[in-house]
Amino acid sequence: MVAKLQRHLGSGIYTVAEAALYARISSAMMSRWLFGTEKGRSVIDPQFGKQEKVVSFLDLIQTLAIREIRLQRHVPLPKFRQAIKTAKDKLGITHPFAREHCTYLWGEELVIRPREEDDEFVEASGKNKGQRLFPFVEMYLENLTFDKEGLANQYKIFTSDEVAIRMDPHVRFGEPLLPSGYTAMTIWEAIIAEGGIEQAAKVYDIPISEAEASYKFVNEHLGKSAA
Repeated sequence: MVAKLQRHLGSGIYTVAEAALYARISSAMMSRWLFGTEKGRSVIDPQFGKQEKVVSFLDLIQTLAIREIRLQRHVPLPKFRQAIKTAKDKLGITHPFAREHCTYLWGEELVIRPREEDDEFVEASGKNKGQRLFPFVEMYLENLTFDKEGLANQYKIFTSDEVAIRMDPHVRFGEPLLPSGYTAMTIWEAIIAEGGIEQAAKVYDIPISEAEASYKFVNEHLGKSAA
């Protein structure tokens, strides 16, 4: 178990249920997108393979893209699979949705354009010459920071009254953290146990604004009730 955790250090590690909660999709959907089910093949090649059934930080970030794009237009899952494969085969880019990029629907094909490339497109086929590009709005990208290799290395999952809750795969295995260093879930659980926001803030010696942000994050953003 220790060796397994060491292998995941710096990459983030989540159960399927945890990743689904943070991505705000069902566990069944997360499992299908990453590992495949009897209903269909996986969309993303999980960073740690399909046997372990664990989700990395980069896996999670890529599911955010799939969720946002499918909310705007019901793009079939095979289109994502093909676009990801083409990005790897044509440009040698892994984890394309966890990098700075633009995504378009070009005819019936999903197209990924690295932001540093003005004219080069990654597409699944060349059948769409002359067809209009439909750009997707990928708001999650605005909440990411990137390392020198261009991969996402931090995600601001929620902000409340200037208190930002961030996920960093190098810290606490990528759990959502408050500025004080406590996990948002720890403070939410304290609010429930202590009977209120002010009481929890006092017990953990953190600003009330951080306790309030934790409560809003869990109850409103994640949709998890006290029950």
